[in-house]
Amino acid sequence: MTVIALYIREVILYIDGKNLPRAADHHDYYTRHPANYPLPAHHLTLYERKPSYAGKKLYNILPQELKALIEMKLKASLNDWLTSRPFYTLDEYVHWKDIQE
Repeated sequence: MTVIALYIREVILYIDGKNLPRAADHHDYYTRHPANYPLPAHHLTLYERKPSYAGKKLYNILPQELKALIEMKLKASLNDWLTSRPFYTLDEYVHWKDIQE
């Protein structure tokens, strides 16, 4: 795994272990992305570097089949998924869906 992939894995697993509220936890009606974490509003770019914010942002980019998994199953599947896709920058990860089409 690349260093960027290790960083992605660690911040995603950090967020997943916290059991933070997701979009579906805020209301009772269906939305398109209920498994995503809501990203809080902020004023500083420095805030985006926090592991809690970066983990939420990177988790929201994952494919749906990985978002459905929890804890140890997520860790194993995420390792396989990241190993099969060598990301060398965070920008590559953010735009991985655009590259595959």
